[in-house]
Amino acid sequence: MAGSGDSVRAILFALGANFAIAVAKGVAAFVTGSGAMLAETVHSLADCGNQLLLLMGLRQAKRPATTDHPLGYGRAIYFWSFLSR
Repeated sequence: MAGSGDSVRAILFALGANFAIAVAKGVAAFVTGSGAMLAETVHSLADCGNQLLLLMGLRQAKRPATTDHPLGYGRAIYFWSFLSR
């Protein structure tokens, strides 16, 4: 899979950024007591979950072919990216 390392790197950067944003929004929600900011915190955490799904798809796609899946698991990327939308 060409560029797989770049994809993992980009997903990890996005995961780190979204987690930092979620922490900042969580602190703001705690300080201000804003329900809207709490909802934004949960939304940012959901974005982190999406990135975890993408990483799981990349990991599964690297598995070698088996007798049950003679063409390999490369299409797992499409399934997990579909779920992350």
